[in-house]
Amino acid sequence: MDEIKMRYTLLWFCGLLAALTLSACGGDWGPEDDGDGFGDTGGNTRADVDFEVIHQGTSNNSGDSQDRRVRFLTDQITYEDELAKYSSASARDIEFSDAQLLLVDMGTQSTGGYSVAVSDVYEESGVVNLIINYTHPESDCSVTQAETDPYLFIRLDSSLDVILTEEIAYTAC
Repeated sequence: MDEIKMRYTLLWFCGLLAALTLSACGGDWGPEDDGDGFGDTGGNTRADVDFEVIHQGTSNNSGDSQDRRVRFLTDQITYEDELAKYSSASARDIEFSDAQLLLVDMGTQSTGGYSVAVSDVYEESGVVNLIINYTHPESDCSVTQAETDPYLFIRLDSSLDVILTEEIAYTAC
């Protein structure tokens, strides 16, 4: 009977050792093309996407209150019409077949101290990830007592679909 217990213990130990050995491989069983010796990681690599903030400000020309919005501008005329609502700046010539143009409007805020900025833009898995950061003042900050409307016009050098992520941060005073 002791001999049978010993065989089962030995088999259990060998099974445990095999499981530990296989788990150390990290489960990377794909084709070998990533150079790590254990197979492919899936091909999801991150690549920066060129972008430019071509217009930005904190007030609009219309004087009307705005709601927060993000809008894709698909042609030069629409871009020029939207820009005229925000600024007297001249519109840039945009080649819409090679780029995308977005208007990011934080909406009308009751005081100063608010801002909007691009945190990151990158391509991964066939889409562009655009991360926008909205900054709010802390409640004890000294800010101007005038309405503001922070906005950005962003040119993305890609025609891929865009996933927008919005983040909120607070300014410490």
